[in-house]
Amino acid sequence: MLKDWRCFNCTKKLCPDDVVAVCEHNGTSYNAGDSFKDDCNTCRCLKTGDVSCTKKLCPDDVVAVCEHNGTSYNAGDSFKDDCNTCRCLKTGDVSCTKRLCPDDVVAVCEHNGTSYNAGDSFKVDCNTCRCLKTGDVSCTKRLCLDDVVAVCEHNGTSYNAGDSFKDDCNTCRCLGSGRVACTERLCPNDVVAVCEHNGTSYNAGDSFKDDCNTCRCLKTGDVSCTKRLCPNDVVAVCEHNGTSYNAGDSFKDDCNTCRCLNTGDVSCTKRLCPDDVVAVCEHNGTSYNAGDSFEDDCNTCRCLKTGDVSCTKRLCPEQ
Repeated sequence: MLKDWRCFNCTKKLCPDDVVAVCEHNGTSYNAGDSFKDDCNTCRCLKTGDVSCTKKLCPDDVVAVCEHNGTSYNAGDSFKDDCNTCRCLKTGDVSCTKRLCPDDVVAVCEHNGTSYNAGDSFKVDCNTCRCLKTGDVSCTKRLCLDDVVAVCEHNGTSYNAGDSFKDDCNTCRCLGSGRVACTERLCPNDVVAVCEHNGTSYNAGDSFKDDCNTCRCLKTGDVSCTKRLCPNDVVAVCEHNGTSYNAGDSFKDDCNTCRCLNTGDVSCTKRLCPDDVVAVCEHNGTSYNAGDSFEDDCNTCRCLKTGDVSCTKRLCPEQ
């Protein structure tokens, strides 16, 4: 005869199916078996504690791009930063875990007498620098405007950018653009006469040399010169970049003006022409010259003359 079943003793082990798994997703906890929405996708909390979601492309998806440590990521991308895991959010912000990594050492960089911590970014003139974990400083290599010394030409004389000088009763200044800016006072003895001689302009009253002769710009706009026979009167010929010029000839060499002298030498202005400045772009730790094209994942990038990088913005397939 069986005894009453209530008199039996049972073990009280917790069986596998009795353990309720918990899933973490975007900062919210769910129990195993729960279904929930993530934008237009449906997710489910599995017994393993993992979350499984559909992967529909939602109608109002905007592909945000996050910048992190010099690298671009699309919204939804996950990536490692040392021992931490980061995610690119739809807002364009980056959310990372905040674990203290075993080999974390706060490096300090010294640059121009200032200390920076590893990861700090800072400006040096028009360039951007970053303090690396090695304690080294990495900077872009753009040519800044202040590094280009402009030269101005005024009445046959060359001046450096920033120079001030007199022109009759007016004060002039050589600008960084290579242009000359002068006050416009009416001088007491102003006579608006200008003489042209061998490709050069002179104001009334100016004296100047033409070989061994002395010339003067008259108020009528005519030039009067002495008529000495110079000892070395020979028609000199100048050679410049494979072309011959006679003494007195003026010609262009890029943005500069040159003149063939009686000695057979060529005298040119020394302006820095726009195409002489080679811009350098920095992208993902690599330097490129202006005009270079290169690939970044499935996108094509180009180094511009400004030192900036322009890339197409295709949504690349997940690796």
